[in-house]
Amino acid sequence: MEGQVGGPSSTGFGPAAGLPRLRLVDSGIEASIVASAVAIWDIFSIVSEDDLRPWYADRLRHVHRKTLNLATLTYAIDRDDLWDDTGQRWVQEGPVTKRPWCGSSLRYFDDKKRTEVSLWMQIGWWDKPNVFQMREASHKAALKKLFEDWDADVRALFPGLAENALWTLRSFGPATLIETPGNVGRSLVDIEAEGVDGLYLVGERTSAAKIMGVYGSAQTALAACDRILTTLEGMVSVTRRSAPEAAGA
Repeated sequence: MEGQVGGPSSTGFGPAAGLPRLRLVDSGIEASIVASAVAIWDIFSIVSEDDLRPWYADRLRHVHRKTLNLATLTYAIDRDDLWDDTGQRWVQEGPVTKRPWCGSSLRYFDDKKRTEVSLWMQIGWWDKPNVFQMREASHKAALKKLFEDWDADVRALFPGLAENALWTLRSFGPATLIETPGNVGRSLVDIEAEGVDGLYLVGERTSAAKIMGVYGSAQTALAACDRILTTLEGMVSVTRRSAPEAAGA
């Protein structure tokens, strides 16, 4: 299997207002077996679609649009009265967003007086905003409104949390492949990429996984490990059989 990787080679300053510019050098790598931890929806960043069978490349392009997207809103606080850290908190329907969301907290390892409160909300691929359509104005506007409304939810349900946060972080990205008709169970792509010998996709759930999310990815990785070990055992077995034959010749 042959793939492309990129890395920084040097840093300089561009002509526009002295802005830093990073030069990247792309290079290829080749190995008999490669386990790719790149998410399926981003696989074409390392593998050329020209190396895949046309129907399989099209399948991957279709799959990447069927994701469960995850929005997170994080607040850092230094007051215990702003958040009850005894367990997770679930909101069935936000007063402003009208969406369900949940949250949990984690104390800083090196500063027990500080706590990081992380809230998260799941959004299906059919809804706005959609990660893979963020170039479109309507999705940009939807993302902006989502966080504004979500902040309003927090201020209404957890008074003082947003107002007294030391800092706030917002993020939005794909979480996992969502189950939809034709995109579930055995209908999902296989661990072994069609058309590229030795390429194993372990960055997301495949037909080897029974569930979505992190656990589905773990099932995929374990199944890939079993297949790779089986392949390696076969290669070693062939080598062992070939050695005596070569010695006898």
